[in-house]
Amino acid sequence: MTFKFWKNLGKKDNTVSSKEGAEKGISRSAESAAKWNPHALDALHSVAKTQESFTSDAVWDWLTNAGVKAPYEPRAMGAIMRNGVKNGWITRTDEWIVTDNPATTRNHGRPQRVYTSNIQ
Repeated sequence: MTFKFWKNLGKKDNTVSSKEGAEKGISRSAESAAKWNPHALDALHSVAKTQESFTSDAVWDWLTNAGVKAPYEPRAMGAIMRNGVKNGWITRTDEWIVTDNPATTRNHGRPQRVYTSNIQ
């Protein structure tokens, strides 16, 4: 037995790939965190200057210690990390880790990508 959960509301195809969905989600979360973004970029640059490799948890730690209030949508960090890659500050690695003491409860024990710094 199959169930139809979504109705086609006059559109030819209202489905998107998971990658497209992720891109749209990151874009929306970044837009909603516009005031937070400059602080997060500063945090990322500071972390990249002091650590050879790190996860986004290090950036969250920096922001928390600086007293910067987290955005409503924590997925905005994805856009920050992508900006760091685009700016050449960091490089994505193929390594993923699960931290014993995550900086936030947002990741719920999920693996986090490890980045390396390009800033000397």
